[in-house]
Amino acid sequence: MEREYSEVIKELRRALRLGESIEESVLNEGIRYLENALSSILPRSKKYKYQSQFSHLLSIRARYEKRGSGLCDDELRIKWEDVKSAFSCRIRTGQIVNFKHKDATAFLEDAFTIFVERINEALDKHSMIKVNVELAAEYMTLNKDGEFIFGDKYFNTKNEHISQSTDFGEWFISNVKEPILKQIEEFEKEGSGWALSKILHLLVNINKYNPSRVGSYIPLPKVIDDKKACVNVKNFKDFCFKWAILAALY
Repeated sequence: MEREYSEVIKELRRALRLGESIEESVLNEGIRYLENALSSILPRSKKYKYQSQFSHLLSIRARYEKRGSGLCDDELRIKWEDVKSAFSCRIRTGQIVNFKHKDATAFLEDAFTIFVERINEALDKHSMIKVNVELAAEYMTLNKDGEFIFGDKYFNTKNEHISQSTDFGEWFISNVKEPILKQIEEFEKEGSGWALSKILHLLVNINKYNPSRVGSYIPLPKVIDDKKACVNVKNFKDFCFKWAILAALY
């Protein structure tokens, strides 16, 4: 029978928020169940749902263990957690759990170091990869009875290429930091009444890159582009091969 963990996650997070003890047996049982479920054949929508719930339970466990460790926030600000993925195209999925940071900018800047370490590990085995991330944040608002209610919001980025010659600093700013901060700003300007309560984690999906698939424009690696010796026609449809031939002829 399919199990639902949305309410369990809410209750466990509420206990953490209030400094209460949590039911470790419930937490660990949920992690085991979802980990097994991610290994089974699932519709795509279920894969995303279970992946999200699994990430949240791992994040809760990391916070609970950190609280019990006695370490202060300055001693352990963030932590990488590997996350089981249900998608065969993934090389590695993990999340950078936030313990200290109150705003997204500081968290992303701190997370960059761990992000680069994991990307370099992937590039040791693959010459080119594609990466996308998802920032999970908890927001709060007041209901009509004047009580705080909490809800999660997710800010996603596109799947973008990274090669061994990529400038990671520039890539991270343009493909992670800037788009996520822009999405957060737009969400908070909507006037919904939701206010940021907590930055939860940054989910990092490192994916296989299949160059044999037909696709659109891909920027040249910086080391090649800087030589100004290659023509790379910028186009926005799936006719890259056609444009390459035409550029060579004319």
